Amino acid sequence: MVISESIERSDFIQRQSAAFAAGDIVWSKLWNGLARADGSLSLSKSYVYNPSIQRGQNCCRICSVRTKNERTLMSQKTVLSIGQCRPDTAAIGYYLKSQFDVNVLTADLPDQAMAVLEANPADLVLINRKLDADGSDGLEILSRIRTGLKSAVPVMLVSNYADWQQKAVEMGAVYGFGKAELNRPETRTRLADILEA
Repeated sequence: MVISESIERSDFIQRQSAAFAAGDIVWSKLWNGLARADGSLSLSKSYVYNPSIQRGQNCCRICSVRTKNERTLMSQKTVLSIGQCRPDTAAIGYYLKSQFDVNVLTADLPDQAMAVLEANPADLVLINRKLDADGSDGLEILSRIRTGLKSAVPVMLVSNYADWQQKAVEMGAVYGFGKAELNRPETRTRLADILEA
């Protein structure tokens, strides 16, 4: 394979669309080869121009097998859920996947959450008010996100307490929801504003 340049995922999608419309070049991805538990595949963040293959062909048997999963992952939005207990992780993940075309990533601890966020382009971050694993303050994680490289990503606090929601909004979060409100129409509307935009 001839590699002339490496680009990020967002740039890849835009440039690939233009390239395929022109019909003259082919773009392909570098895979990291990690399979997720739900059967989807984890993509690396690098994509490459590959002039050694013709449009409509796959560069190898592996890419041929993965083409369908790649299209699915590229169209999905990504949600990072931080600090939920196991039952809530399952409930929130199930709800999100049943309502939206999303891939849900999870993190239990603050440093783990920041590492996952740095490695994955998230469209929404959900932070528990108090992290289940160590009791960390969710607002401190919100502050770290707002002052870091991912400062523009939408964040919601997961809390049933309106005063905590207000504090989060004052720190730059979108008004979130509590676990007791998960199946309410207003919760879906708030999430849809981000995940269906």
